[in-house]
Amino acid sequence: MLAFIIIPIILWYVGKILTECLYDEDKKGNKRRVRSDFKDLGDALLPKYGGYIVSCVIQLQVFLLSVSYLVLCGSVMRKTLPSVPITEVSWIVITGVLVLPTAFLKSLSQIAWLSVFSVLGLLVVVVSVVWYAAEHTQEWDLGTILFWDNEGVVASLSIVLFSYGIYIAVPSVEKSMVDKAKFGKALALAYVVSVLMKLSFSMCAFLSFGIHTDQVVLNNLPPGPVHITVGCFFALNCVLTYALVIYPLVQFMDNSFSIRIHGDKLPTFLPNAVLRVIIVLSTVVVAMLVPDFAIVVTLMGCTVQSLTGYIFPFALHLKLKYKQLKIYEVFLESVLLFFGVLVTIFGTTVVIRALIKFYDQ
Repeated sequence: MLAFIIIPIILWYVGKILTECLYDEDKKGNKRRVRSDFKDLGDALLPKYGGYIVSCVIQLQVFLLSVSYLVLCGSVMRKTLPSVPITEVSWIVITGVLVLPTAFLKSLSQIAWLSVFSVLGLLVVVVSVVWYAAEHTQEWDLGTILFWDNEGVVASLSIVLFSYGIYIAVPSVEKSMVDKAKFGKALALAYVVSVLMKLSFSMCAFLSFGIHTDQVVLNNLPPGPVHITVGCFFALNCVLTYALVIYPLVQFMDNSFSIRIHGDKLPTFLPNAVLRVIIVLSTVVVAMLVPDFAIVVTLMGCTVQSLTGYIFPFALHLKLKYKQLKIYEVFLESVLLFFGVLVTIFGTTVVIRALIKFYDQ
């Protein structure tokens, strides 16, 4: 519960310092935007190679996020329709087939419409789970639900860190605002709403299901029409959201590997189509190899997310703005940077152990 509140405060500060790193000040104190994206920020930290490293790590996060949606959909559908003789891996493959056409969308306006319907589906899920949990809240013996598990704590911190990670959108959103001075307030409002939703959802679920709370809360709902309806809505949300999640990776691959066909009669759209099929197929294969939502999300939180959304911003800010920072700011950012390193180290260890345990079963 503390992590649900403290981590977004820290990440709000991360968003604030990232926007500061986009600007340079002249001797008169006038700010000028000299960096536009994470590649520019990466080059500022590590010239020549930093931009490429940061860009590739971010795209890896996008890839793993896409994988998580496939795994999540497979897990939910297997528990939603237990009478259907289809395994979780098979549901992942079916989901991959359904999301494949959405990867060919090239307009953000088209993807935006999918996102609208996906949000509506997600709202149905949140309201249904909170309503059910509120109706079935139980009295739990604190001795049976309060315990300390080192691996569980590290994994939870990684997952919470991942769930609040919106740093990828910081440069583009700040750039698009008419009044850029209000970016900090807009980001704070977004985090306040997110904290309230996450706390209400998680607490209602935990008070209802206790230590038996599944990593995918929907799976705790008893079999019946409500579970089937909510599960199908959530699966729809996963399918429709996939296009928005995979879009940055598709665009990155299109721009990085501009395939040109000279002297050939093949349609010009064929290479791009093959590229999209390969990307979607790759996410399906990885989801089939690691069909465990907690492992995938922990991997993102403790490695990719922690590196680019936590360690990188503090290191960059200390390098670019060190002379302008006060002593307590330098101390605070150094401590948070060290904390991010610890989460990365211990989180990676937890993921490796979880993977070994998963494949030993």
